[in-house]
Amino acid sequence: MDPLSASMLLLVGIVFLALVTGTAMGFGSMVITIVLGSHFFDIPFLLGAMVPANLCVSIYVLVRHRQHVQWRFLAVSVLPAMLVGGVAGFALFAFQDSKGLQLIFGVIVLILASMELWRMRSDVVQQPLPRWLSLLTLTGAGVIHGLFAAGGPLAVYAISRQVRVKEEFRATLCALWTVLNFALLVVYIPTGIVTKETGIASVVLLVSVLGGIVVGEWVHTILKGKWFRGSVFVLLAGGALALIARTAF
Repeated sequence: MDPLSASMLLLVGIVFLALVTGTAMGFGSMVITIVLGSHFFDIPFLLGAMVPANLCVSIYVLVRHRQHVQWRFLAVSVLPAMLVGGVAGFALFAFQDSKGLQLIFGVIVLILASMELWRMRSDVVQQPLPRWLSLLTLTGAGVIHGLFAAGGPLAVYAISRQVRVKEEFRATLCALWTVLNFALLVVYIPTGIVTKETGIASVVLLVSVLGGIVVGEWVHTILKGKWFRGSVFVLLAGGALALIARTAF
């Protein structure tokens, strides 16, 4: 791939937008990248190029804001369920074609974005999920993460009920993505998802990583959670609808 091609420059712009969101909120970068980027690239290519870039951002937030990470909650209540789901999700990934992946992903994102927008509209204080439902939700998030490296929406649905402080929420999510994306990278390299081509793309995307971190940190300091989250989920819902229409018809 030509690093200066129009398609690569478009990907740099998409990933910049995604990583601003990911740095500011602690989630959303992979979902935005796949929803928008899959109109122009195959999902396996996006995963191979984006997971290393996303890992850089999550490591940065984790190291700089490590004092806010809820380590016990992460280790006991979140990681075991998501790792089990992640293994199942990656196993399913091997049996899907690219078009099928895009359609499934579009439907999942549309459902989750719609649920989140409805939940925000209701303006009701959310209580922690029952333990069994939290485990089920986090396992499902792991399956989606194994498939698309984008288990954020479901994980956010469960974790946001428990961790309500903005700084703790973001840092805990970035610690989670650091562990899961490192595990995915270990699997992606021998299975051929990370290739020389995706490696070149990842190097080019360092521009987006640096820009996303700088702008995302600024956005986090001024973040008005409801409005920012609402705009992200509207963007995701619109992109998901376009993705479904393109792959189903």
